[in-house]
Amino acid sequence: MSLKLVDIKELKKARGVEDDKRSRSGSRRNFLKGLGFGFLALQPSLNAFGKLLGNDIQYKKSEKSITFFSDEGNSWNIDLKSFDGNPKLIFRKKQEDYHLILRNAFYPGTGLPMDFKAILYNDLSWRIKIIFTKLNISKDLNLSDWINGKIRISSLVHLHDRIGLNNRYSLDIEDHYHFIIDKYWKITLRGKDLANYKVNKFSGTAKQICFSFPVQNDLAYCNSNFEPKLKLSFTTRNVKPFLSNWKMFNGSELYGYSEALHQVQILKSERLSDRFLSVVLIDEKDVKAVCGFLFCKKIKGNLEETLTLYRSQLAIELNHESEKLIFFASTAKDEFWTNSSEVSC
Repeated sequence: MSLKLVDIKELKKARGVEDDKRSRSGSRRNFLKGLGFGFLALQPSLNAFGKLLGNDIQYKKSEKSITFFSDEGNSWNIDLKSFDGNPKLIFRKKQEDYHLILRNAFYPGTGLPMDFKAILYNDLSWRIKIIFTKLNISKDLNLSDWINGKIRISSLVHLHDRIGLNNRYSLDIEDHYHFIIDKYWKITLRGKDLANYKVNKFSGTAKQICFSFPVQNDLAYCNSNFEPKLKLSFTTRNVKPFLSNWKMFNGSELYGYSEALHQVQILKSERLSDRFLSVVLIDEKDVKAVCGFLFCKKIKGNLEETLTLYRSQLAIELNHESEKLIFFASTAKDEFWTNSSEVSC
């Protein structure tokens, strides 16, 4: 079975082995640089960036991005290339304050509006009052603490969004959530008890759901031509929504073991308008505790054999032309086991 998005060799290498530290291809590095998801780690020179004299804020401004710096050398970056929509960034000084506005911006790969208005003002120390105008979130923060990652913004919001994974599959999020965002634009959603989601009408629950910008480490199991713009991750005991449409050879079926915690990671790409590509990776969070999956193998007639599987890695590739699944695991005897499938209509 040929997969276009998943790197099978890297998936095999990862079984019981630490993440591969070797550098990826040059095209991948260029892709990540182009996304503008990096954050400067070094303090800029006084002559190069913004107005840094006296007790003024420290920043570097370009046409489509702005980066603010703390005295400790940390930074907070707003880059229009990181967002969907037709984002516009406005930054200007009014008397002693600075006004910062982001308009027409959506979290990449979603319909989540990220528009905000912010005022940076000095009250013994620099502070930022930020209002996410379409999420009804308003916070007043110490600017240095925000840039240094010591604090996050949190509020209660109601979200209703459908995130297309390809032309057939989508992940639906609809609930009242505890919404948390940090300076890296990582968003964490927590439900009242559990966060709820749906995959093609099959419901699932998770303790939390996280949105983030993909980084190079997220591409370890993907081919170099796969360029994701969104990473979704959550931990759940119920992976049935991701297995509901799959049938293995001869009617055999794959089930997630209900006692195992599974780490789900979804990487979404969007190459053309309304044409989505996605990779779903599912691993056991604690591989030593219990088996992760059960494979019910049809033998003959009503007879079937159930295999308990450990150290599992499941990759689902959702592209334009086809939808494929590849699965690696070990049996109770620590033998290597693998299977694959295409989606059933």
